[in-house]
Amino acid sequence: MSKILTQIHSDFLNPRQQKSLVPLYLNCLITTIDNLLPRLVGTNKAVNVLLLPDTFAPQQRFWSSLFADSIKGVVNYEVLDAATLLQNKLTSLAQAYDLIITNKTVTEKLAKPIIAVNTYPTTKELVQIQRFINQFETLPARKER
Repeated sequence: MSKILTQIHSDFLNPRQQKSLVPLYLNCLITTIDNLLPRLVGTNKAVNVLLLPDTFAPQQRFWSSLFADSIKGVVNYEVLDAATLLQNKLTSLAQAYDLIITNKTVTEKLAKPIIAVNTYPTTKELVQIQRFINQFETLPARKER
């Protein structure tokens, strides 16, 4: 049992009934909380995300800290300046990432998922990104590098 579950278990269950309730408690946790088991088990397979803000360095730093603080999971972020990136270079760069997050209009069709966000991402956009990260491990097209 992980440290997190052990702590929850010891804090909330009656000490006299702890041993008999552990299997039931764990079963309830795992089956009722979305994506709990993968989060507890952990994974070394990071989702590689390209952040492509169409703005200056302060915005790039803001995005880096916002997404790192707001999105839970094993995620590697790389920030590139969309204003100086040529479209043909984006096509080749996209192959190295699992997801592209941008506020720039992407005219070329890429073989990777793109999530368009505002310059200052909304809660709804952050939820959409989190949903993608949560479901990423279960996508059948996922290939190991």
